[in-house]
Amino acid sequence: MNMKRYFIIILVSILSFGTSFSQDKKERIETFKIAFISKALNLTSDEAQKFWPIFNEYEAKKSESKKKYLLPSRIALTNINGLSEKDIETHINNIFIHKSNEIEYQKDLYKKLKSIISLKKIGALATAESNFKLELIKKLRQGLSED
Repeated sequence: MNMKRYFIIILVSILSFGTSFSQDKKERIETFKIAFISKALNLTSDEAQKFWPIFNEYEAKKSESKKKYLLPSRIALTNINGLSEKDIETHINNIFIHKSNEIEYQKDLYKKLKSIISLKKIGALATAESNFKLELIKKLRQGLSED
């Protein structure tokens, strides 16, 4: 009985550590993203205060659409032989829904950012996002903990 109790305590401790480690890593990535994109766009502190809530809302919508439509359909389509024609069509349409959502979210982001930052900075945003992803991959390969 005591051994089972100790096992459960150790298991919970390990899982808690893993969760906090994962959360810490996410926070460091988020901090790196904010610094990287803010610098790439040369945002003033006033611009950054207005920019980031709007950009975070955009990313949250995009992520939700990806989770709801894109990822399940891509996973399902990896086993295409096990799907009916109707299921395949549904999954393909879900991918189109996600892509349509993404375009709408980008248009909405553009409209909101126009009153906050210059068109030049809005135009540089896509490049900054791509460069951030490349730099993040590079850092993750090197080990993000090498601060």
